[in-house]
Amino acid sequence: PLPFILDSVGMSEEQEDILRPSGYYCYHVLCVTKGECVFQVNGQKMILPAGRGVFLRPNIPHSYYKSGEILTTSWFTFCGADALLDYYGMEEFFAFDVPSFMHSSMKELESACNCESNVITRSALGYSFLVKFLQACFAPFMPLGVLIDEFLEINYERNLSLDDVAEKMKMNKFTLSRYYMKETGTTIMERLKQIRIAKAKKFLVNTNRPVREIGILCGFDSASYFGKIFKEATGMTPKAYRDGKK
Repeated sequence: PLPFILDSVGMSEEQEDILRPSGYYCYHVLCVTKGECVFQVNGQKMILPAGRGVFLRPNIPHSYYKSGEILTTSWFTFCGADALLDYYGMEEFFAFDVPSFMHSSMKELESACNCESNVITRSALGYSFLVKFLQACFAPFMPLGVLIDEFLEINYERNLSLDDVAEKMKMNKFTLSRYYMKETGTTIMERLKQIRIAKAKKFLVNTNRPVREIGILCGFDSASYFGKIFKEATGMTPKAYRDGKK
């Protein structure tokens, strides 16, 4: 019962006509790489030229076919990640401009799956690809504070600095800090600390990992610093917190 399962990834040099009156049983991302595609979904018709794609939730009736001599497509299908998709407010379907990295990344993902892999490694690779795809499609329309929080959530275990966040957001760190404070009422580094403490709490309650190891996993440089910050945030040591939850 993994939170994400990669169902398929690949390319069709000569895409055949597809008719799915009951839809596909899992999430479906389709990209047009050559030619032009006529895509029909829920009674709507879309013309998808090369460089355009469509995303579909499971069980959405649809069909598609080439409008010219040739149609080449690539696709990515998966199950799970429902919370992530709901976070982005995904509707039943939407068309998108294919990100510049999409074609090469899908080939790399397909190659990795064809090598020696198992369901765990495929799940991890597929989920990382999905996150990258969603960020490319939706980041331009998301509030700055949400983008920063998402970056911190994904990278909380790294030795992050304000410069790292500013570089990712392509903004001056002082301007970035002012915007974030105005939007959220707190600082970026304080928010990172809150995320790390929340992750540490889950590790303490749900695993038997040593406290020192949990601190490192959550981005703290040392056990003493982890203990200090944790006590400031919760009023108790990590060990006391773990003992109190058992």
